[in-house]
Amino acid sequence: MKEYNIVVASDKNYIGFVSVLFASILANKKKDENIIFHILANNIPSPQIQQIKEQIGNNGLYVYPITDFQKKLHTTLPDTIAITAYARLLLADILPETVNEVLYLDCDIIVNQSLSRIFSLDISNYAVAGVLDTLPNIESKRKIGLQENDPYINSGVLYINLRKWRTDQIKNHFMTFLLQHNGCVHHHDQGIINAVLDKSKLIIGPEFNLTSNYFTHKYNYLKKRNNPFYTYEEIERAKKNPIIIHFTEGFLDRPWVIGSKHPFKDKFLTYKKASIVADEPLQASKKTWYVKLLGYEFTHLPLIFYQTTSLLLSLLSKLIKK
Repeated sequence: MKEYNIVVASDKNYIGFVSVLFASILANKKKDENIIFHILANNIPSPQIQQIKEQIGNNGLYVYPITDFQKKLHTTLPDTIAITAYARLLLADILPETVNEVLYLDCDIIVNQSLSRIFSLDISNYAVAGVLDTLPNIESKRKIGLQENDPYINSGVLYINLRKWRTDQIKNHFMTFLLQHNGCVHHHDQGIINAVLDKSKLIIGPEFNLTSNYFTHKYNYLKKRNNPFYTYEEIERAKKNPIIIHFTEGFLDRPWVIGSKHPFKDKFLTYKKASIVADEPLQASKKTWYVKLLGYEFTHLPLIFYQTTSLLLSLLSKLIKK
């Protein structure tokens, strides 16, 4: 029996998405695969945890309270991100030492196939395996000390070598980097992971973390802004048959939003029916009129329309602030 350890970090607001994610994993696992779930829990009510236990049946579930997590960082974080996201930096300490490799997944994800391919990767010489981010840009790299051509991964899907994290005391390096930047790191924990693990990242294909930008941004647009990056063929194959689908924020509404046009919306809704939020209604879109306008122009019109509107809105915003 193959044993796969999977970890998520959540609070009470996202536990419903965790349930959908778990439903997708269990629907796609093979008979010879045993899934062990780990939840880094920030004030998740006991009844919701009990519902998750009932949902996953005989599969293992371990819950780790991280309510006092802020104290372990020894610094104040910006209020633009949930503190729960930073918990992944301490995974080597939080999870049992018997867990040597673990797959970290963000909550806004579903799995579309067995996870055997990612768990069969050899990461013995790497601290982490991840997928290149779609829009890091030069500034994102420069602000954390990376060079223009250094790889930069999306931290929503991370196959982690916990053995190496413990041996190399990587948690201490994470904390040192955070303190050196007074708690304000560009792109938060993702920036920390990319900076500290710069030379110890295994880059894997986009099928392991298919984000929403692949469906709205033209290949040449992405390629021009990323180095290194994937080939057109690699991305097209991933879009047709992804292993992990990541519903990142962008021009596409996410599948739990009314009117979403995400290509994998129906997959999400199928797994939602098997989750603890099966009966909860879809949400109304929170996008402002100008974000919707920019999204339409970017995806349907020549790029000059999007660029012109972006510039005008930026100038208008500055005038209003004055």
